[in-house]
Amino acid sequence: TRLILLLEWACTEFHYPEGDFGGHGNSFFGEGGYQTRRAQLRYTIRVLLAVVRTGNENVVQDLCDQGLIDALLVVLKKYQDTDVSIELGILSNTLLILSVVFETDSHRKALFGDDGVTLLLKFLSGDSDKFS
Repeated sequence: TRLILLLEWACTEFHYPEGDFGGHGNSFFGEGGYQTRRAQLRYTIRVLLAVVRTGNENVVQDLCDQGLIDALLVVLKKYQDTDVSIELGILSNTLLILSVVFETDSHRKALFGDDGVTLLLKFLSGDSDKFS
């Protein structure tokens, strides 16, 4: 539950002075950052990828029951038109998580819904050179 809450928090946007203007040597023009919401999102996605790759079906089912698929759809929507390398890394790891989650259970694919399929088709028809 806490990983999904951290993922949702990292996807929310705040603007200076409430938000995460300052990183370690970065401003809002910086890419990536240190101690920023985007950095926390990046690391949370990496942890979730490691968790789902363990192959423990009970853990994956528990994450899906707590709203993992909806939270990952928010990430996909947020960064769908990006060219920033760190955000592309977040997107590719998000797509990897979804592929592992959907691999064994067709009910989870149904939870992805029409919005998810539309986003996925947009990624597949887009410029694949951005991810290299």
